[in-house]
Amino acid sequence: MNLKFVVLCSFLLFLAVFYLGSIYYAYNKGYDKKALEVEREAVQVVVGSHTDILVAAQNVKDKEKDIKNDEVCSAIWNFDLRECLHK
Repeated sequence: MNLKFVVLCSFLLFLAVFYLGSIYYAYNKGYDKKALEVEREAVQVVVGSHTDILVAAQNVKDKEKDIKNDEVCSAIWNFDLRECLHK
């Protein structure tokens, strides 16, 4: 009787350890997968932001050519930029 009890407890302990180990493995596998997805998305955002900054800088550089350089447009207090753009 005592031997059956020990075998049964050992079997139940094995099942519990196997079950918990499976959950732990599946959790870590899912966590690693999600971490890689988040990292990939972060890289895409950074690269996209860098591209957007480069495009904006190029647009500003292109628009600088349209600014007239005269006395009215060079005044520091003149906020009406429409006067300074070539039409």
